[in-house]
Amino acid sequence: MSQFSGNTPKDELARLLPVAIFWSVFAYFLLRYLLVQLVGLHIQISGDSARAFWAFFIDPEHPARMVTVGYAELLIGLLCFEHLRRRGVEDCVLQAGRFGMLSIYLAAFATLVVPEIVFRTVIMFLDLIGREVPRLTTDENAGYFPPNQLMGLFISAVIIAPVVEEFLFRGFLMTSMQARGWPSWLIVILSAAAFTVLHVGYTGFGLMFIFMLGCMFGALRLWSGGLILPMAAHAAFNMKTFLFSYFNAYG
Repeated sequence: MSQFSGNTPKDELARLLPVAIFWSVFAYFLLRYLLVQLVGLHIQISGDSARAFWAFFIDPEHPARMVTVGYAELLIGLLCFEHLRRRGVEDCVLQAGRFGMLSIYLAAFATLVVPEIVFRTVIMFLDLIGREVPRLTTDENAGYFPPNQLMGLFISAVIIAPVVEEFLFRGFLMTSMQARGWPSWLIVILSAAAFTVLHVGYTGFGLMFIFMLGCMFGALRLWSGGLILPMAAHAAFNMKTFLFSYFNAYG
């Protein structure tokens, strides 16, 4: 039986595609914009007391700086889930899919190995033709975080981001596109493109790899029929990035 038993859930999800695009692509930027405006207004009114209150948001060295990013994503995920619950389609989006421990290990392993192979191949090719390897990020200090922010980074990147982002992009967004009957290859490409937009701070070269990861997560979603495998793969990749950043800075 299809996960859209009857026609109401499928039709509702098809109608919700613009809403899925909002929650997955635009909600984070809107929330950040509103916070910036709120903080600026508060500082204009209260001065130093407001700066002290919002230190976790405006001070790049604050211990809670990184975890606030994760909490912002978590808030968006919870609001999106509540929207789906009110429409009665949350169970259609939050499908676990078919998985086992072996498939989880293989998905995580593939996500760790395939991008590395592609990256090394690109480096070898650029070196062969005498071209400089482009940076992945626009900030040369992007891989460094103060020691007091590492726990917040771990919570945000390894725990919150894989769950919320997969729920939004491979869950709500992809399921809405499936409900409209779009071809699988187009669904994977569009969801990966939307996923890439969320990742500011990367160069064009870096965004190519983000897009590739999005396609891999989307393929896992289609193959398994649920979110467990893409969440596990996403968490594994972010854990690798976290460990690389840690040992590169404090090795």
